[in-house]
Parts: sequence; C-alpha cells; structure tokens
Amino acid sequence: LLDGKNIALVSDAGCPGISDPGEDLVRLAVENGIPLTIVPGPTAVISGLVLSGLPSGRFSFEGFLPMNRRARNNRLEAIKGDTRTLVFYEAPHKLIYTLRDLREVLGNRRITIARELTKKFEEVIRFTLDDAIMKYQNESPKGEFVLIIEGADEKRIEEERISKWQEISLEEHVGMYMEEGLSKKEAMKRVAEDRGLSKRDVYNSLLRK
Repeated sequence: LLDGKNIALVSDAGCPGISDPGEDLVRLAVENGIPLTIVPGPTAVISGLVLSGLPSGRFSFEGFLPMNRRARNNRLEAIKGDTRTLVFYEAPHKLIYTLRDLREVLGNRRITIARELTKKFEEVIRFTLDDAIMKYQNESPKGEFVLIIEGADEKRIEEERISKWQEISLEEHVGMYMEEGLSKKEAMKRVAEDRGLSKRDVYNSLLRK
C-alpha cells in the first residue's frame, strides 16, 4: 500500500475488521495516511441482532469476552445495568462457560443464540439463559456463535434506584448532600430526583418534621 498499490481484503468467514485482525490493518492504514473504504457485506453481529427478535434500535456490541475469569466478570458487572440489547461473539469450546457467567451476573434474561450465520448449518434458537445452559451442558456445540441478550429492564432499574433510598430518612438524605457541599435547596432537588418525588413534596415533608 505504501508503494502505491491497491489491495482488497475479502473474507468468506465474516466481516474482516469486526473482532478480527483486519482491525489492525485498518488502524495501520489510518496511521500511515492511506485512504481506504469498505463495501458492506455480511457481518454476524448485525445478522444475529436482526434475527433475534430483540430490540435493535439501540445495542451494545461486546465482541469476545476476556478469557481471564476476573476480567470477564468485571466486564459483565460493568454492563449489567445497560438497557441496550447486548451482543457477544463466542467460540464453541467456551460457550457453556460463558452462558453460566452471563446467567450468574445478568440473571435469567432472554437470549437468542445464532450459529453459523449465512452458512449451510445456520441455526437460530430463542430462549432464556437457563434453557440455553440446560441445552448446551448436554451437547457439544459446533460452529461460531453470536449471543444476543436482552438489556436490563429500565423500569426495574428505576424501582431499585428509588427503593434503595427508602432505607434512610429524608433528613438524612438531604444532610448527606449538604455534607458534600451542596446548598439545602440543591440538596432537596437531588433528593427529589433520587426518590422520584417533586421538590415540593420533599420541602413539605421536611417542614412537617
């Protein structure tokens, strides 16, 4: 390329550049000021997402999870509250372990497992993580897998966020923010947001104390 030649990178095994060494080639071309373009072709992440039946308007592609168990769990904990649909790649020999880790951290969510997309033995199965674990602990998976998992429930997250503040009184809650340097007015505003109340409700409750 640096000598002025034109080179095309073509793959019959997915999209070069997505969780693939083709990413390194693109980076090097950019670093060296070499112009490049792409002709869209099949990519498992998008194909799996569309076939999943799960919300596709917003999604997070996580690629392959780290092999190290601690790093793997840290990644899952970091995305546990993500309300977008989550998409992962996984190799067959690690599938059952990944499914168990997903179940442990994310709970029993809906999942679509897509195998060998656009190929002869394409298979798409829609079920829950518990069902997926039951299936693959009794059989040896083959092929390359895309895992599409529903995001965290926004309503449940909001309910949990509000409920955790019920453990302390309004006075303690306001005092906590004032200790951080906020004015009483700003502290009451934050408390109202935390508890899903209006500022007037917070003000009136404190007045009655």
